[in-house]
Parts: sequence; C-alpha cells; structure tokens
Amino acid sequence: MTLKNRIASRLVFDTDSCGIPSFGGKIRGGQLAEIDEFPWMAMLLYERDNNVLAQGCGGALISHTYVITAAHCVVGKNFQQTKGRLKFVRLREYNIYTNPDCVYEVNADDCSEDMIDLPPQDIIPHPQYNPESTNQEHDIALIRIEQTPPFNDFLRSICLPERNFESSATTGKKLSVSGWGRTDIFKDNLGPDALSPIKLKLSLPYVDRDKCSKTFRPWSFSLGPGQMCAGGERAKDTCAGDSGSPLMSYDIQGGIWYITGIVSLGVRSCGVEGVPGVYTNVHHYLPWIKMYTSSS
Repeated sequence: MTLKNRIASRLVFDTDSCGIPSFGGKIRGGQLAEIDEFPWMAMLLYERDNNVLAQGCGGALISHTYVITAAHCVVGKNFQQTKGRLKFVRLREYNIYTNPDCVYEVNADDCSEDMIDLPPQDIIPHPQYNPESTNQEHDIALIRIEQTPPFNDFLRSICLPERNFESSATTGKKLSVSGWGRTDIFKDNLGPDALSPIKLKLSLPYVDRDKCSKTFRPWSFSLGPGQMCAGGERAKDTCAGDSGSPLMSYDIQGGIWYITGIVSLGVRSCGVEGVPGVYTNVHHYLPWIKMYTSSS
C-alpha cells in the first residue's frame, strides 16, 4: 500500500506541536473533510436507557488529556433528556461506518489508525454557566480523559488562541468549522436532516459584534463579552449535532490552526440568510482553561 505524502519533517522535530495540518495548504473546497484534516476533532458519544451509543456533540482536543466542548453538551436538563449519559470521547474518527478509515486514491490508499473511545475522567463545565439561561453565556466545558497515544497525522491537538480574534478581525474574514452535525448531503441514503456519518467542514464569515447584536435584537438576545458570531449565509451553517465543535482560524504565516470559538447556539432553522450562529469566544476563557490544562 502506498501512503500519501505528508509534511513529515515538521512532525519529526516536535511531535507535540499543536495545530499543524498534516498536508500542505489551507482548507480545500467541498463539504467533506479530508481523512487527515482537523485531527483534533472529537465526537462525544452518549448512552441512553437502551444502552445504545449515539453521537450528540463535538469537541476539540487541546492537550493529551483535555477536550474542550460546549457546556450544554455535558450538563443541564436538555442534555440529560435528549442525549443521555456521556459515555465516551471518540478520537481519530472520520467515517462512523468504517474502522479503520481509508480513502482510496489513484495509486495510493490513505488509511488512518483505529478510532479511540476514551471514557471521561472528569467533566468540568464553566462555573458561571446556567443551563436555563436564554442567552447561554459561558457555554464552555472541559473533559479530562486519560493520556492519548502519541500525536501523529490523525491525532493532534489544536492550538489555543494567543490573541482575541475579534480585536483585529473584520466582518467577512473566513473561519472554519468541522463536525458530524445534521446535513442533507446524504439525504438519498439517510434521509433529510440526518447526522453526518462522515466528518464535514465548512467555511463561515466572521460577523462583527455590532452587526450580530442588531440581528438578534428582535429576539431580545444580548451578546455577552464571551460570545462571538459567524455565518449568516444561506444554507451554510453549523446545525444540530455540531454543538461543542470548534470554530477555527488559520494562521497562514505560521501554518497553524487555532480554536477561536465553540459552537453554542443559533436559530432552529440552520443556514438562515442574514442570521449568524453564536459561538463561545475561547480567548475570553483562557485563564479558566489554563487553570486546568497548564499542568497536563
């Protein structure tokens, strides 16, 4: 089997580096992610009364022992009633129907290692998060897991932001999201509005605070200091099942991905033109995050 060429030299010198893509170039077109894109993506698996595991939220690996997600994915009445008990954090996943995952190309097969299911050792929602709150401020949580295997092309952490994205961003600047949320891509096989079995990706524009606040004013929704907005393009949005997944920015000069936000909330009909999604601004919570992760 011939394997795809990768940026091996960057991984050899510092295997623990975060945010490094395993192939050259930025995010490519299309809605299906590449098999080795976003190797920090985590799928949260929940166990219901019938002992059946079901995907329900996403997350991102930020160290060998911590995954970051939305607080509403791990705490609250809605979470317990609709999802069940958080059973595993799944890493190295691409297609839920195959293990290991492979993509077959001309003269080359690209295969990942087996997916990993790790039980949560500790679940840490932000102490100020209120599940009953309508504006869902502080919608951020950490999940501690056992030490992951060594990082490679299919398993890696994403970098925490070094500066506030909003301080220099202008409306329209592109951000990226990935996850296994609801989609109509597979409607011929799975029906409309089904959870995606394959990791998806999407490019979304940043929406500045003033514009976002005006958009949500009719709903009496007030954007908090730890929240930010992206999206608002027709039929392009994060949707149910994407909650907790990372909103990411790419540093072209450094060739590094940073987690900028966490999928938090939006209108019930995903992808409504002119109505962006609301994300937790990760930089705002860096002191709280590092209180746990700095020693990991």
